[in-house]
Amino acid sequence: MARLSSPQAVKSWFQKYVNAPRYKSRESMRFTTADGVKLHAVRLAGPGDCGATVVLAHGFANWHRHPKIHEFANQLAEHVNVIVLDMRGHGFSEGTSTLGALEYLDVAAAAQQVPSSDALILIGTSMGSAASVIYAGRAAHGDGGRRADAVVAISGPAWWGGRDAARGVGRVLELAASPFMRASMKYLMRVRIQGMRQDGRVDPVTVVGEIAPAPVVIIHDKADWYFGVDQVEAMKSAAGPTGQLWWRDGGHATDLFSAELCEQIVNEIINPVIRSRRTPGKLQNYSGGVVEVANAEVRVEGDPPVVVDG
Repeated sequence: MARLSSPQAVKSWFQKYVNAPRYKSRESMRFTTADGVKLHAVRLAGPGDCGATVVLAHGFANWHRHPKIHEFANQLAEHVNVIVLDMRGHGFSEGTSTLGALEYLDVAAAAQQVPSSDALILIGTSMGSAASVIYAGRAAHGDGGRRADAVVAISGPAWWGGRDAARGVGRVLELAASPFMRASMKYLMRVRIQGMRQDGRVDPVTVVGEIAPAPVVIIHDKADWYFGVDQVEAMKSAAGPTGQLWWRDGGHATDLFSAELCEQIVNEIINPVIRSRRTPGKLQNYSGGVVEVANAEVRVEGDPPVVVDG
């Protein structure tokens, strides 16, 4: 996979984080996690009677105004309410990133902002995928928070390190391990990294099976340079009969966002969930099949970007 040249990388960084798009119509939100971290999010209102809210959780070094997240959130908002979260240590949220150890608490805090009358749909990418799965699995097991009505896990891990040597993961761990890089990102780029902590860390694959009977959709590129096919297959197996696996070409995390993916998620996951909630006592029949979807273009954005304020 090709790398971006230095001028291209600078231009891409500027467009995504210095001159990032702003939401034309949104409600700014502030709320606090169970461990005391103050978070920022924006809420996009969907149709008045939509009956569902999506909590959209980004990956490491992204934020709510990343152009692909901005575009995808607005596409979703044509159908449902959307809460676009800045994870701890990112964007306008406080705290420091724990690279997946505690970010499930961020999803939990955002889920608390969803009215009980709405279906709760979690969509996460990369680190946000893991946070969404861990929150949903813990909540379904009775460990706090409301159950999710559906979880969409895009380009997420099944476990944390130790079992593979993915290039992308290695780069992130190098950042986390270097005091100089952590300080540079904090003071120059406003990405706050606590470092890789192991205490209390939960592997998503150990809790994803708890989410059933709610559907879990795992979306992945077979050529993903962060988390390999073995992790995807382990997640699909552990998810049980309501787990689905959609292979897509395109790259990692937000690279997979498209109008077509949004339409598929709305039609095959969100709308059936809404219909089920409006028909008490009738369970929606979710298939656990594998869907092959090929995109026309495969592209790479280079090294993981960093976040700055607009």
